[in-house]
Formats: sequence, structure tokens, C-alpha cells
Amino acid sequence: MSILRPGNAERGFTLTELLIASVIMMLIIAGAASVYFTSYKSWRRSIVVASLQRDGGLAMEEMVRGVGGENGIREAESVSLPDVNTIRYTSGIDGLERGFYLSDSNIMHDPDTSASGDEFIIAENVSSLTFSTYYSMVTINLGIQGQVNGESLDMAFETGVTIRN
Repeated sequence: MSILRPGNAERGFTLTELLIASVIMMLIIAGAASVYFTSYKSWRRSIVVASLQRDGGLAMEEMVRGVGGENGIREAESVSLPDVNTIRYTSGIDGLERGFYLSDSNIMHDPDTSASGDEFIIAENVSSLTFSTYYSMVTINLGIQGQVNGESLDMAFETGVTIRN
């Protein structure tokens, strides 16, 4: 039988110390998780914003310069607007009438309005597309939307094109 004396007591942590240490660790882990999830949401949002900027910029570029870099609105000899969402123009390069228009939520390109079935999509998730003219200036307004973390994002683009007639 051993007798414990005050100077020889075994050392260790009390239950209270263990509970306090556990609470502190849980607070640190909760803070780290909160920072991680906030950063993740921000990263996802920035990816969607970059995608919208890229898609909108490419759509504007294709309308202004033309699909493949030629026969765009800037090369037009004449321009007509059957409605605010449609532009038809006669190319100054080859004389064909081309067009861009909004169909549902897509920007469609019609490389030859006299032929049927040759239209194709140049941009998706478009919320708005309008054209207006003032003398030899064509103004294009484009709205593209995306979704991230249950939030709808809208991005607007506008450019003016002086046709080279």
C-alpha cells in the first residue's frame, strides 16, 4: 500500500482544463471553416464573373468584327433594324446580307439571310440585346446573366461601331 503525499501527487489535466481546451479548439476550427467557405464562395463567384466577361466580350467582338474576324457590322455598307433585337447589314466585302438577332436567350448569327438553316449561336444566357443607329454609328447593348451560389449575376456591355461605308 502506498501513501500519497502532497509533493508526490501524479500530474495531469483536470476535466475542466480538457473541456476548456476542447472549446477553444472547436472555436478555432469553426473560424477556419468559416474562412474556407467564404473564400470558396468568393472564388466561385469570380469564376462566373470572369466567364460572363469572356462570353460577353467574345459576343461583342464577333458582332463588331465578324465571326472569324471578317464581315462584321463595322464592314457594313448598309444597316437595317427590323426590330430592336435584330440587325441586318450588307457586307462591304462580299455583298451578302448578314444578321444578328436574339432568339430566346441566345444571340444568333445569320451569315447569309437569303439562305435558310445556316444560323448558329454565338452567345448563350443573354438577358438582353438591342441595336440602335445614329447616322453611320451602330450602338450595341448586350446583357448576359449567370448563376452562382443561388445568386443571379447580370453583366452589361455596350459599344458603338462606326460602319465603314
